[in-house]
Amino acid sequence: MREEWIKYLEQLEENRGWPMIGYIYPVTDEVTTTHLQQQDQNKQTMEQSLISELLQEAWRVAVDFGCGTGANFFLFDGHRQRKSLLVGLDPDCERLEWARQTADYQLMFVQSYTLCGGVEILENIPDKLKADVVLCSQVLGHVSEEQTQRIIKGFHRILTKKGRCGIAIPIIGEAFKENPQAEDWSGKEDFTHLVDMAKSPGDRGFRRQITLEEFNRAADKPETGLLPVRSFLVPEFPNPLEIKLPCELSAPPPTIAHLIKPLFDVEKSTIYSIHKDPGSPIFPIGDLFIQLGKK
Repeated sequence: MREEWIKYLEQLEENRGWPMIGYIYPVTDEVTTTHLQQQDQNKQTMEQSLISELLQEAWRVAVDFGCGTGANFFLFDGHRQRKSLLVGLDPDCERLEWARQTADYQLMFVQSYTLCGGVEILENIPDKLKADVVLCSQVLGHVSEEQTQRIIKGFHRILTKKGRCGIAIPIIGEAFKENPQAEDWSGKEDFTHLVDMAKSPGDRGFRRQITLEEFNRAADKPETGLLPVRSFLVPEFPNPLEIKLPCELSAPPPTIAHLIKPLFDVEKSTIYSIHKDPGSPIFPIGDLFIQLGKK
């Protein structure tokens, strides 16, 4: 399987792969890292611990969908599975170039290829090519509904029969409706908003609520400096003042569960991050890692 993947990927390189789609991620990693440190200094460490757990079982081919600059590549290498193959996919050409450089100096045991593109790559991979593991970290909270559906179906199609998938998404609890940044949000559906990266968390206007339709448009054509975010509603969000991380949920958020459950068995749903806001002691916004096994 690995050799067939390599042959296919090398042919794509010779033919220049798919045409560039012109996507530019609206925020630099320097800005997002700064906000991350302000909201939860342990978020990345906790997320990478869960990814590492996903990679414990032996694998030959893994796909990092939305790999960005390759920040998680070293986790794939850490299990020292020689002759394994890592395929990194990202639609932003500049971020992907960083990922290539990251792979060059980080990966010692795993061979890697990086491709510029998104869901169209999943949908065009030949049926005979399968992956043992798919990682999708902080992608589905920034793409449209239509893209989300296609991506999840794409993961199912390329995974082996016993393949596993890890998805990290932003989440929110109903109590956030009391926060001034919620505006007219009812607390009964996902919270779709634009994050103004020129502001700091807690500043007025840092989060601006938009409709789901507006979010879908913004996700397909993002504006520089404004990050579209879909925080998936968790109906029974634990009290942020009492929660101990990591915290297991009984089920993923309903708006993503109905896409997942026909195709995957949910192995675990783990809250691993709670964001902080200096303006509010109770701030039910965080991040969830969903571990899936193919049905």
